[in-house]
Amino acid sequence: MTVQQALAPVDRLGIDTAPFIYFIENHPTYAPIIQSLFLEADARQIKLITSVVTVTEVLTLPYRSGLLSLAQQYRNYMLNSGLPLSLQNIDLNIAETAAQLRAQYNLKTPDAFQLATAIEGKCTAFLTNDRALQKVLAIRVIVLEDMTV
Repeated sequence: MTVQQALAPVDRLGIDTAPFIYFIENHPTYAPIIQSLFLEADARQIKLITSVVTVTEVLTLPYRSGLLSLAQQYRNYMLNSGLPLSLQNIDLNIAETAAQLRAQYNLKTPDAFQLATAIEGKCTAFLTNDRALQKVLAIRVIVLEDMTV
């Protein structure tokens, strides 16, 4: 499916960590798709939402590897991209929804937090590259690998 087809019914999009990594690190296959998606989202004023878990996940490898400039690049993008991107803190409602998702679907805690953030944020879809998350029925899960520009 094309980016436009994937986003057609979407007004709020939850985003998992991997798309940000692919975009910032210019993944040869996925970066062009994500760039197109971000441009389309901006043009259509689609609100983008991710949790602070994304910050933890994107900064771990740069910190572990001593790549402080890459860590700064991630931080700058997450906070100053110019996109309608909202970083959501984990509150009690998100934590409880995450617990329900973990119990029902046997999800890892970070995945449950990401999906719960999108669900509690009233997102109409969630973008990931983890096909296993499609088993969650409470939100439409879009897999990046299934998209084209």
